[in-house]
Amino acid sequence: MRPSRPSAIALVVVLAAALTAVVAAAPRSVAQRGASGRDDGITTVPDDVIVPTTSTDPAVRMREVAALAPSTTALLTTTADFPDALASGVLQDDAMLLPATRDALGPGVADLIRAADVTDVVVLGGTAAISDAALAELPDGVPTTRIGGAERTETAALIATAAAAADDTRPDAVLVARARGSAGNPSSGFIDAIGAGAWSAQTGWPVLLIDGDRVSEPIRQAVRDLDPDRVVVIGGTAAVSDAAVADLASGRPVERIAGAERAETAAAIATAARPDGAETVFLVDGTDPDAWVDGFPAAHPAALSDGVVLLSAGEELPAATRDAIADLRPDTITCLTATEACLAARDAAGMPPAIEVAVTPPPGEFLPAGADIAVTTPGTPDSRIEVVDDGGCATVGPDGRGRATAPAGTDCTVVIRVVASGRTAQTTTIRWPAVSIDRRTAVGGVDFATAVLGNRWDYAQPIDARVDPVIGGNAGSARVDAAAGVLTFGDRAGVTVPLLWANFPGAVPIAPDGLVNPVDANRFRHALIRVWASEPAGMSLEWRACTTGNCINHPTTQGRVHAGLAAGWQTVQLDLGAQPSWGGDLHQLYLFANAAQVRVDDVRFVEAPTGEAITVTADPAVQLTWDRDDDPSNNTDPTSPDHGPLVDGRLAADELPPGDYWIHTSTGATHGPVRLATPPAPIISAPSVESAPDYATEVRGNPWDFSPGPGPAGTDDLAGIGGVSSATTTADGVLHATNGGNDPWIELAMAGPLDPNRWHTVTIDFDLEGPMRLEDAPGGGAHGRILFRHAGSATWRNGAEIVAYDNQRRFTIDMRRPDAVEPGTPAWTAAPITAIRFDPNEDPGARRWSVDRIRLTGAVPAAGSTPLTIREAGIPDDGQRTVRWTAAPSPAGGGQAITPPTTFSATPHTTPGTTCGLTPGTWWVTAQVTDADGRTGSATGRTPLVVQPC
Repeated sequence: MRPSRPSAIALVVVLAAALTAVVAAAPRSVAQRGASGRDDGITTVPDDVIVPTTSTDPAVRMREVAALAPSTTALLTTTADFPDALASGVLQDDAMLLPATRDALGPGVADLIRAADVTDVVVLGGTAAISDAALAELPDGVPTTRIGGAERTETAALIATAAAAADDTRPDAVLVARARGSAGNPSSGFIDAIGAGAWSAQTGWPVLLIDGDRVSEPIRQAVRDLDPDRVVVIGGTAAVSDAAVADLASGRPVERIAGAERAETAAAIATAARPDGAETVFLVDGTDPDAWVDGFPAAHPAALSDGVVLLSAGEELPAATRDAIADLRPDTITCLTATEACLAARDAAGMPPAIEVAVTPPPGEFLPAGADIAVTTPGTPDSRIEVVDDGGCATVGPDGRGRATAPAGTDCTVVIRVVASGRTAQTTTIRWPAVSIDRRTAVGGVDFATAVLGNRWDYAQPIDARVDPVIGGNAGSARVDAAAGVLTFGDRAGVTVPLLWANFPGAVPIAPDGLVNPVDANRFRHALIRVWASEPAGMSLEWRACTTGNCINHPTTQGRVHAGLAAGWQTVQLDLGAQPSWGGDLHQLYLFANAAQVRVDDVRFVEAPTGEAITVTADPAVQLTWDRDDDPSNNTDPTSPDHGPLVDGRLAADELPPGDYWIHTSTGATHGPVRLATPPAPIISAPSVESAPDYATEVRGNPWDFSPGPGPAGTDDLAGIGGVSSATTTADGVLHATNGGNDPWIELAMAGPLDPNRWHTVTIDFDLEGPMRLEDAPGGGAHGRILFRHAGSATWRNGAEIVAYDNQRRFTIDMRRPDAVEPGTPAWTAAPITAIRFDPNEDPGARRWSVDRIRLTGAVPAAGSTPLTIREAGIPDDGQRTVRWTAAPSPAGGGQAITPPTTFSATPHTTPGTTCGLTPGTWWVTAQVTDADGRTGSATGRTPLVVQPC
């Protein structure tokens, strides 16, 4: 049994008072928090939907939810993390949960404590979470108690026993939930405890926590002390395992309440807690990583109002939530998520439709000073308008007509009540911003580097450009400033820089270079180059096709297009499809400019410009600038690519790189973020070289990771080492050595002859200290090679040279390629391989070098099921996407489906593929991704599946 509570009538008064205070002080709607797309500027909140807050500050959100049902007892928890409050529900039968930081109470918390005449404060967590200095802000004379363990499960145990001691009762049951989230999904650590907390506050059943499969001793002791009749488990076996529950229950009856996903679990909890219906539904955004700051403090008002906590998915209302609301038939929806979801919940509860409000000028657009305003309710002629707050920017009379008084550049928010049939039907907030943004996302074309290389040419990483002194002739003055994300070069005599480098003659082609990843010029026909020049100058783009594999000495096709540069930043757009020699596969791209200084921020080769843009409208007196962050104070460098004037009010996807942007006004306001995006650009990471089985791991039983051991150079991964003056292996598994001659080498330890058709792709992580020079002299020879011996031969076969570029540390070579071995050398697949050697350089000087890892892989075997994983290299649209996987017997793509269409909202995303319908043999997989607007992108994997019989 629980202690007596205030009556339902008293609670309604409390809730109504809280809502009145919120509306009178600063009416808000959560359409501003969690909603995507354009804000239409009008939010209607029916009187049966309570909206406590729209703040993005976790402390404000928690305080305003708690203020819905003030109490004379307050619980304090840190907003830095959720563990201390995970099990707080059982204490919220007569206490409100309030926020603090380590050194201060949350905003407005002290005022709420005074207004509620709090007589007791319970602090959850130790002084590392909430210090005594923070408690000094409490009103004088309010006593405090701490409950905190060494870790979260002990804190839950202490809370449970403290609650039982305070009530002097033995709980009929205990609720068991997971203690922490899974890797990559931290919100799973608290989401089940949100619904369980409200049930716990209602029943007095404490929430105990299990950390993985382990039951901690404090939790085990709490069960012994509480001696419940039964154990109720919240969540599925992935959250709380059967083995751990059996250990905890010690023979007591066990009931599990769970759904297939978090919204279903919350609905199941609500049905169990309120089988006869609920007065109130508290709706929390289950996709919000900070949902706990809304959901945990909701336990107290939910328990007092015969309420439950259910989950939305942002603006969407999951089917399980909708069905639960239809069954519970609440009188009130307390909205802690996007308004769209709460209005959908209102419909599910069978509440009457909201009254339509028509506004002129249209809300969501800027409001010029002096403009006439009209607010009407066309579908409800017997209604009238009452102004709650004119925002200091408009006058609106009872007839709904008025005039704007706001100066240019000032946002205007007006709050009205609609009174119909003698009662307040709803409160409506009307917003006219100083700046109007017509959309939140504009989509440009997918570009070559994103779609093919999986890494956009934005010069944020050194690998984005080859700028070694020996490349590109006079490109020695070029450099990449990775910290600033800008490719910088310049000389009035002219400098040529490779955008896409093909290869050195005779060296094995290495990704990301053009002989491995050519540009399909029939597909990518337009260039978009974001460039800054110190002065007016000339610029040209040159391309080459290298069908002989040698772009330097034997270019078979060559073309060039010219453009002029103005001083400052600009986006040069080149229609390459109009050039006769632009076509087929191109392997090398050069950029030339003859300004004293040139900066390149972004290079894209796209199928076609989309023309999409975000249009920003404001009063002509207001100046607008765009920014890559929300801080205008750091926009002091005129050469920076991260900010600039918003010309003609257009943020064009063909002119600026993909990413998030903010709009600043000359009146000091900031709006955003808005997003320039690309269509879906999937990159397949399984099957791939990285996901494929590794020979040394699978066959030898010990990977070539150079972990310390008894063998040569201190590791048993080597069969031998030579040509070095010193060699050591570090504890983190890196082989470091110094040349002792012209030909250092390491021979890898093997487990007998290997099948070269099964094992053929070598990935080496290695590094040479010093500059990249290739001449045969001390300080040169910055290239390695793979050597191998065939069965029945003592001769080492030479692989082609591997150029050790300054800006690359990982090199992947398919040894089956004809150009992976020197001319005249027998192919890798000519016979079983009995020995493998790696020569890291050919420097006759004392060059230092290191090798971190060597992997030897091939195709990925699949028998029945195989994981298929994608990531997205571009910046995708907000919202869900759908992936469809197919397999074909050639890399041309297409083929037959091996998965059903699967929706996802974040990558990497893995789908189990079924291969039983494929005939045994080699198959290539293709992933096609479709976004919510129907845009598609696809990719075919480069590592095939070897399908085996099921």
